[in-house]
Amino acid sequence: MTKFLLIGLLLGICNFTNAQVFVDVKFITNENDTVVSKVKTFPNMFNRKIFDNTTFINSFKIQSEGKLKKIRVSDVKYLEYTDYEGKKIKMMSKQFNGNLPEYNILYRVVEEGKIGWYQAYYMNSYDRSANVQEVFVKHDGNYAIVGILNSYRKKLYPLIEDRPDLIPLLDNISSDGFYDIIKKYNQ
Repeated sequence: MTKFLLIGLLLGICNFTNAQVFVDVKFITNENDTVVSKVKTFPNMFNRKIFDNTTFINSFKIQSEGKLKKIRVSDVKYLEYTDYEGKKIKMMSKQFNGNLPEYNILYRVVEEGKIGWYQAYYMNSYDRSANVQEVFVKHDGNYAIVGILNSYRKKLYPLIEDRPDLIPLLDNISSDGFYDIIKKYNQ
């Protein structure tokens, strides 16, 4: 009897830690239809304030007329949602911003301007972990993709070479200071 109680308690705890949560979402389809709904997400089981960035990798589920409806990312060109901490997040596809690389994904917007900074999330095919690539897109269509094994400096030099005043900053910057360089370039 105690084994059944222990198993039931364990299953209840697992269900509680992986409970689904719905967040507000607004997106524009490729046919220019605007949809306002709630999207099904799963919070991080160790920190419930961390949003699962894999929610919008291939498809996502929204509430529609009391049921869950699956939406393919390839059918969406712009999306915005409010995360668990109340922060508004914007994502867009190649159809929305023609300068983005040609991938069938939604890019998270970090910074917009003369150089846009986007994040591309994807799943590792080996262990299904979430990975991110930083994508820097210049207004003229040039872009740089920085992955886990790339150097930010090498990838950003060609994008900011028209601003020689920023080159010394790029040479001496720490790994968390690239956001400041993009902000200065966009001023």
